[in-house]
Amino acid sequence: MEELLRANWSRYAQNHAEAILSIVIPVYNVQAYLTACLDSITEQKLEDIEIVVVDGASTDDLAEILWQRSAHDPRITAIRTDRIGPGRARNLGAELAMGQYVWFVDGDDAVAPDCLTAVADRLEILRPDVLLLDHEERLPDGTVEASSGHELIARDTEACFALAEHPWVSELTMAAWNKVIRRDFFLSQPVKFLPDWPHEDVPVSCLLLVDAAKLSLLKQVCYRHTLYRAGSAMAEAGKRHFNILAAYELVLGMIQSRFDAHDPDVTAAIRLAFFQRAIWHYTTIFDAGPLMVGDFIANADRREFYTRMHENFVRFVPLGYRYPRGLRGLKFRMIKRNAYWIYSILSPVNKLRVRTIRRGSS
Repeated sequence: MEELLRANWSRYAQNHAEAILSIVIPVYNVQAYLTACLDSITEQKLEDIEIVVVDGASTDDLAEILWQRSAHDPRITAIRTDRIGPGRARNLGAELAMGQYVWFVDGDDAVAPDCLTAVADRLEILRPDVLLLDHEERLPDGTVEASSGHELIARDTEACFALAEHPWVSELTMAAWNKVIRRDFFLSQPVKFLPDWPHEDVPVSCLLLVDAAKLSLLKQVCYRHTLYRAGSAMAEAGKRHFNILAAYELVLGMIQSRFDAHDPDVTAAIRLAFFQRAIWHYTTIFDAGPLMVGDFIANADRREFYTRMHENFVRFVPLGYRYPRGLRGLKFRMIKRNAYWIYSILSPVNKLRVRTIRRGSS
């Protein structure tokens, strides 16, 4: 299937000049959202773009929407594949794209108004390996909130920098859609998006930051992310969310090996930053519950998930590790001690606290 697509794409490429930006959209049964997603891109002023939509064998009327849109807008190309999942769909789209940079946009999200020109200008002027974007989040009840990393991305930095200069960048959302990536750089990476989802984007999102010689921040909301859409993998409970454990096991294992081999790109500060990022991300998945969207981890699986958190903490904790202050440090100590029952008692209190903070800032 993929070999045939590449053969067909070579004929397509002969008639398309290289754009500054390719927007790759993996889709599956999102017909209710796709028109708004495409409109958010095509109605902007920037025309030097390519839109590659990879349909993983949708069973709704999405194919009809794509046929009509691509027939009237030559910038849009639709590819239909087997049910390969969003990770492999992104990998395929990036390989087939023609643009200098690639931006992975989800079909149930949208690009913010008037952002594409700003993105393209930053890419043309600075030529970063990765451009990190601010975003806003739409909750299931319709409210819109600033991203959790809004204050981080607003910090003063050099126009371009390496992760070793600002390791706190690892605290930004580990997703595909808040990064515009130089396509050749993405294709050169040994780790791509994973085949199993959700959390398939975590390893490549982490390791791109480590290997990028030039990171840049665009202090503008460029993306509108829908949180926990009904029917999405992120909104469902089940053992699929154990993928987050394996994702960071891959990341931390590679960082540990490179640190032990004295790789100059992996400093002690970077190793520490990703360790703390991983444990914190684990807790956000474990703690998600009725006060937010419903449990990510089913009751029957929670002890197993917690034990894996504990094992990864012990396995990857840096020598001489100092716990962070406050609630996060308390939670990390309980994970280190495998204090499942104490953590479980405090978890509902923390969920209420997080929800109150989020409501107060909206």
